Amino acid sequence: MRGCTFLVVLLVLGVHAGAEWTPSTFPNPKVDIGKCGRRVASNICDPDGVLAQAEADRVEGVIKDIWAGVDPYIRKKCGDEMEGYMVGVALMRSMHVDPGQEPGAAAEAFAHAVHAAWGVGSAACNNGVLLLLALDQRQVYISTGAGATKALPDAHLAAIIAAARPLLRRQLTGEAVQQMVVDVGLGLAGSPGPRHDSEDGLDWVGVGIFGTVAAVIGGSMWKHWRRKKEFKACKRMLDKIKREQDNLRTHAWSRPASCPVCLEDFSAPPGPGEGAEGTVPSSTADEARASSSSAPSAPLLPGGDAGVGLRRRSGGQEGAKEGSGDGDAKTPVTLRCGHTFCEPCLEQWLDNHTNCPICRQDVSTPPGAPTGKGQPATQQQTSTAEERERAQRAAQEVLNTDLSFRLLMLQRMYPWYLTDDMIGRWTGEARETGTFDWAGTREFQLRDPGVAAQQRESGASGFGGGWGGGHSVGGGGAGGSW
Repeated sequence: MRGCTFLVVLLVLGVHAGAEWTPSTFPNPKVDIGKCGRRVASNICDPDGVLAQAEADRVEGVIKDIWAGVDPYIRKKCGDEMEGYMVGVALMRSMHVDPGQEPGAAAEAFAHAVHAAWGVGSAACNNGVLLLLALDQRQVYISTGAGATKALPDAHLAAIIAAARPLLRRQLTGEAVQQMVVDVGLGLAGSPGPRHDSEDGLDWVGVGIFGTVAAVIGGSMWKHWRRKKEFKACKRMLDKIKREQDNLRTHAWSRPASCPVCLEDFSAPPGPGEGAEGTVPSSTADEARASSSSAPSAPLLPGGDAGVGLRRRSGGQEGAKEGSGDGDAKTPVTLRCGHTFCEPCLEQWLDNHTNCPICRQDVSTPPGAPTGKGQPATQQQTSTAEERERAQRAAQEVLNTDLSFRLLMLQRMYPWYLTDDMIGRWTGEARETGTFDWAGTREFQLRDPGVAAQQRESGASGFGGGWGGGHSVGGGGAGGSW
């Protein structure tokens, strides 16, 4: 008798597991709470258990942050009020595909139908987004209301899906859904589409998603706590580097406030910027103008004899003193190429090298020596527009190479959180726009163990309230397979 009962249970479960969902039978997580597998009212419906509980909680937490406009996400004006974007997620093992119908077309129709049936987004602004995933058909589709489409065009949606394909192909569905929801939120906040020319998923899964499995990987709560502390320190350093770059590029400061090698603050604060060329300390302006082509940053390599010919700046004022012998004092010293270091780091470097740690320009070249441009540096003039433009390009190159070097040094300190792709992206962004947005980087958001824990805790309580009555008519969407 027990064997017959067990067989019946297996048959029932098998029928349920093999069921093909249609838009009319797929449950609503605000109404059919039990059927959606979330135990509470939610923005996620996962009747087949595609996600683990912790994964679903994390995704729900991200959705709630997007709705609330928690940094780096934003709220937009809708009528007379500021309102966040609404995101819904529909996950299933299998969807029904009509005979002769393409799976991609079925996923598109399914997503738009569920978007309207649930009413994702406000009726006034149609600022909703619906993510649909059907595993057996290997289909994903993202539907957007008209208000969301303005911030998240179809090409951006296609990039989000393309970036998630490596994870989906490796059956890392939870990570893929997390990544896509974060990318949707960042896109709605104005971030550019994700790059998908590398296996990003392999990298951050390889080091571990601290928000989900930090305690397991670390082997103890102490290690998880240490990771959270390190991540906060990494964020502080990134914010500090960005602030320095912004102040230098806007000429608010005459030189950096910290050393690019040890990343510690100088003993003297930076002085105010000095005119249109304040991005490079004035004590080295002539030399920087003469050196408009710097070599790319490179790893610190063994060198030759000690170098000479340095100029020191203290508190933004020019000086021509030699080494002060202050030992560990973080006195700023600027080389003729324009890069500034603390005295201890530079002295240690020059014990075995004769060039700049960043651009590799020789520091022993005496003032007035030929620069390869046919005239000594001290005789170069910037009277013409072309020469002024050359000087400005040289000053910008000093900042670009300085930023790249600082980010690489920070990556050595925090390799768990900073990838080569992030460093390259931020450096390129700074070259193009004059600044970089580290906080809006998806990989960095996913790695934050403190945010992950908060999002899991927040997501576990679900997402109450109604949907808002939105739809995708007049909106957009994109989909694909993997």
